[in-house]
Amino acid sequence: MTSSDDGLRPSLDHAEDQMQAAMLAGDVDALDRLIADDLQFIAPDGATVSKAQDLESHRTGQTRFDSIAEVSRRTAVSGDIGTTDVVCDVVILDGGQRTEATVAWSRRWLLQSGRWQVTHGSATLLAPHE
Repeated sequence: MTSSDDGLRPSLDHAEDQMQAAMLAGDVDALDRLIADDLQFIAPDGATVSKAQDLESHRTGQTRFDSIAEVSRRTAVSGDIGTTDVVCDVVILDGGQRTEATVAWSRRWLLQSGRWQVTHGSATLLAPHE
């Protein structure tokens, strides 16, 4: 089922837009609102990242996005659960190392207290750019 804004609930596509904007801006407050406290996120290296770890990496500048350009998106909603699968070309600085790549993010969202929050997710490196 594709996401739609039925006027009664916030749009999952809008939440995904907010997530990408917050990542690009390094907006820790916005990320805090968009990420559930019990987040389980699998990084491209296979490590499991918690909400606290993710927020700290953005807060300290350990992780910083210089650009995020969406290539494709698939959104699905069933009741209060949704998923977004997004492919983006990114420029990221992680631990001081600059990487240009195509990345796929899969996020599982839960509508809680009137807002979408990511509960589970993963990032996969599809192709580094030369």
